[in-house]
Amino acid sequence: MITDLGSLGGVAGNARAINSHGQVVGQSTLVSGDVHGFIWEGGEMTDLGTLGGNFSVGDGINNHGQVVGGSKVATGEEHAFVWYRGLMTDLNAVISADAGWIVTEATSINSSGEIVGFGIINGQTHAILLAPNEE
Repeated sequence: MITDLGSLGGVAGNARAINSHGQVVGQSTLVSGDVHGFIWEGGEMTDLGTLGGNFSVGDGINNHGQVVGGSKVATGEEHAFVWYRGLMTDLNAVISADAGWIVTEATSINSSGEIVGFGIINGQTHAILLAPNEE
């Protein structure tokens, strides 16, 4: 059986991840041609929005419905995000500003809230693991 997830109004889309509850995340074009991440559940696709730019993608979802991915900001730079219950948070806003990292994409999140992805430090791209702060 194949289920057509639909689109956000445009002509293309792709699914990237699914959790145990059947929630699916990915990206879809809008009528404007911009590309936005989505979460699909129970036959309905919801636009995740962006961090101010014209692009986002949902790469991973855990069983709590927390979505991670990447989004362009207004300057065109790509930043990693976590989306939960309608709120997209730039992961760069929740890490120490003096750490020197630009977290560019989050690719997966587990049920403990640990996030993997990649970021840039000293001009080099590295794989990263972000663990939630217990405070």
